[in-house]
Amino acid sequence: MPAEALRKIRLYWDTLRHIPLEQLGALGRHRILNRYIPRAKGIPLSPTKPVPSPPERVSAQFRQRYRIAGIPLEEARDFSEGTGSFKGAELNSEDGSLPWFETRHGLLWQFELHYLDALVPLVASGVEEDEERALSLLTDWMAHCPLGSVPGWDAYPLSKRLINACRCITMNPQSSTLRSRLVDHVAAGFGELENQVEFHLGANHLLTNLHALVLALQTLQVQPSHRHTKWVRRLENEWEIQFLADGGHYERSPGYHAQLLTERMDILNWATGSETDAFTGLALTQTDLSKQLRFLQYLRHPDGKPAHFHDSNDAFPPWDYGPVGEPSDGPALFSASGFLTAKDTEHYFVGFAGCVGPREQPGHAHADCLSFETSFAGVRVFVNAGVAGYREAPDRSWMRSAAAHNTIQVPDRPQHEVWSSFRVARRGQTSPFTIHSQSTNGWTVSGTFQFPGLPELVHYRTWSWDRSKAEFSVTDHCTGGTQDNITATFLLHPDWIWVPDEQIFRHGDQVLSWTSSNGLAEVSRGVFMPYIGVRRPAWKLLSRLSSAEKTTIHFRFH
Repeated sequence: MPAEALRKIRLYWDTLRHIPLEQLGALGRHRILNRYIPRAKGIPLSPTKPVPSPPERVSAQFRQRYRIAGIPLEEARDFSEGTGSFKGAELNSEDGSLPWFETRHGLLWQFELHYLDALVPLVASGVEEDEERALSLLTDWMAHCPLGSVPGWDAYPLSKRLINACRCITMNPQSSTLRSRLVDHVAAGFGELENQVEFHLGANHLLTNLHALVLALQTLQVQPSHRHTKWVRRLENEWEIQFLADGGHYERSPGYHAQLLTERMDILNWATGSETDAFTGLALTQTDLSKQLRFLQYLRHPDGKPAHFHDSNDAFPPWDYGPVGEPSDGPALFSASGFLTAKDTEHYFVGFAGCVGPREQPGHAHADCLSFETSFAGVRVFVNAGVAGYREAPDRSWMRSAAAHNTIQVPDRPQHEVWSSFRVARRGQTSPFTIHSQSTNGWTVSGTFQFPGLPELVHYRTWSWDRSKAEFSVTDHCTGGTQDNITATFLLHPDWIWVPDEQIFRHGDQVLSWTSSNGLAEVSRGVFMPYIGVRRPAWKLLSRLSSAEKTTIHFRFH
């Protein structure tokens, strides 16, 4: 058998052996049904009309949240009028209609167009002209995207749009044309979504599907039948599976954690105090919420942006759930998720030493073990590259590789064997973070990573923060295997400028200097991807590791 064929067999085996038979069966059914059998027509909800106004307590909670969270109001206004930019692409519509079926920017861009995220800030503003803009936007979408059309009626964009519609209905309790059309859309969308729940994908897709179904039942105040309550029970089960003991979501993506947590909070706002038996069990999960909020608060920078791990980028809004956390003089360990954070009044650090998770659905996993991000004085300093696209991005494999993260790269030895857009075959192994010291003056922590297929090749990394000197240090050491041409990447946020004459990085009045223990480090150009379709030039420091010796980079803030 040719070597390439054997390689592919091994690649598929190392990928598929992690997937449960139940999920493989769901994937097979999904592909067969989609290809050969027309989608069955859904049974819409039949709410009492007009739908009663929500409790004022719930409306107030939604209005308070969505006047802050979500896309900025001005961007929403531009979007509703078909002007400005959207996810890195210019709209510039001549007639005010949106390019609902534009394919040049990829499927994900199309999906996000159909979420209709702009509806929420327009309704939350409480301004009459903005409600008219929201009605015009919804009317235009309905005129161009009839029931069953793709991609707007595919499961995931449908789920996201239903959640947005429910938020608008909840914030807008007064009878109006907009509210009536949103109610009709949610009622029809519920039936369509029931027939295409993404069991074959699981993870955040399945959870968002279930959030949409349950939130629709709550918002339209439908008395759940047996057909409906199965979705409530499945949601309770998925919450228990997908949120880990430390509060983090099991895909280890701070951005998706923020999105899913916000959806969960919407449902819990409705469930608390509900007299409907089907929803009382949901309210009992409030005790888990504090851990999930704490995880989110610690896994975002002081500027509110989530740390760029596992397909997170700046597109996930800076949800206002309170301060990032009280300044602390020691590291905070999230052992189930594999994250460690440390912060004081000036410095913020977050590192990752976790597994590919979940093992059966690693679609958002990256080769980012022992990578890290930092902020200083409220400004992001070291960042992972982020993500600019999914399936349609020609450099998707690079975005998921170690080269796009603040960790080391070993030639021909990937941390995890990421391939295609969402697949992982062989996976390396990490050891939990070790906290060596901590005091009011700083801390020292370390982590270990073992490469797949070559167990003797091990990466040891230690991070230190000296508060009195404003000095941050990273020490790398590799043992076993071939160690030639191993490099470590330190990517700076694009707002930092390289000043070659002074050999420093500068951000306004802040200065960052550096020294290398072996002198084998150089400044190079890099790229930072804050949004889908957006790539910003940035500077990075490349450090070449000395064979079998520890290499330390000292960074000092001035």
